Amino acid sequence: MQKLTPPGLPPWLESMLPSGCERYRVGLSAARMHVLEMGEGKPVLLVHGNPTWGFLYRRVMSELAEGGMRLIAPDLFGLGFSDKPRRLVDHTLVTHAQALRELILGLDLRDVVLVVQDWGGPIGVLAFEDCLDRVS
Repeated sequence: MQKLTPPGLPPWLESMLPSGCERYRVGLSAARMHVLEMGEGKPVLLVHGNPTWGFLYRRVMSELAEGGMRLIAPDLFGLGFSDKPRRLVDHTLVTHAQALRELILGLDLRDVVLVVQDWGGPIGVLAFEDCLDRVS
């Protein structure tokens, strides 16, 4: 999966990101998704709810950075720095879960620890519906 350049951040916001946090976008079937990532090791997928974004997990990522984990916090479509689809049908649990599944497969995440908040719960669980062997 090709990592695309993310949009710029205002300095005050960039200063709030943990040191060593990488930002990128990925082109998925429906739109581009913005991702925060840091660390190496066992993948931990952090899925936010509504109306938040991956930035919600910045302090969690900072605390876990040295723990041998690859921390991945995407922004769901319509939120954060991901694209903002205008059609209502693009904002269902199913369409968000399909996009998240595409990210999981595209980054080849395996043995994933899933951390969810709010509607990130059903989205995260549904994303692994057809690839249960990838979640621990």
